[in-house]
Amino acid sequence: MEQGQHYRLHQAVVDHLELKLRDAMPLMFMAITGQSSSVSVLDAMEILGPDLTRFRLRQALELLGGTSKKEHKEWEKLLSAIG
Repeated sequence: MEQGQHYRLHQAVVDHLELKLRDAMPLMFMAITGQSSSVSVLDAMEILGPDLTRFRLRQALELLGGTSKKEHKEWEKLLSAIG
């Protein structure tokens, strides 16, 4: 997944959550890198690759309590539209 795709994914997620990108980036940063400072989120996602990136995002989501079946279907629809 290239950096442009990562940005579109980020933007789609924050739009879906009705957040501003600048407000969501610290959360994505911790979920992806696991640290409070590191390379940029987009660079980290490129280094990790799409499978490990998705795994880390799912893991972070589960730590926050997961999603309902309805939310899960919405996320799947969103990701398939982006992908």
